[in-house]
Amino acid sequence: LRQNPTPAGVKTLIYGLDGDLIMLAMASRINNLFLIRETPEYGQYASEHGERPYLYMDIDCLKNALVNECCKAMSMPIEKMTSGDILRFIDDYIVLMMFLGNDFMPKIPWLSIKQGGHDTLLRSYFIIQNGVLADDDKWLYDRATGSINIHFIQALFSNIASQELELIRTLFESRKSARIHMRPEMTERERQIQLMEFMP
Repeated sequence: LRQNPTPAGVKTLIYGLDGDLIMLAMASRINNLFLIRETPEYGQYASEHGERPYLYMDIDCLKNALVNECCKAMSMPIEKMTSGDILRFIDDYIVLMMFLGNDFMPKIPWLSIKQGGHDTLLRSYFIIQNGVLADDDKWLYDRATGSINIHFIQALFSNIASQELELIRTLFESRKSARIHMRPEMTERERQIQLMEFMP
């Protein structure tokens, strides 16, 4: 994973743990990169510094864990993957996660993280990656040209479309019994956004 080595001992620290920032940090390919945030939530994972809890994320560690976990589903064993293959998989993963929605792209309600969209996307990705397309078509994104593989996208969404009716049914069944949780510190705007999430 070490494409752009930084001088020994140099670490880069970015304040923020927003999901988009995690993806941007992974895409940067900067080594020894860490995200940090003060954390009232997830306190059990926080480290104390100056009597305040902070949550740290080691991006190199995240990329390694991602590759080791996700690439078990690849037809090519991870031991036989080149460093270029690994970097391309990480780029593909970042593009894939955009379909779960972010600050710039609305999410598909039945393909959200809460509804298991992460696993659905990865399962579909590996079905396509493992052999539906020719070997020279097996990656979703090409960083060198900045282009997305249209054949891969078509096959991916065709696979997801075959599951869509069941995903929508599952979403609406879960909404029937869901309680809308409003935190006391939420602004009126945040409350309205939360209510919109539960509209049919």
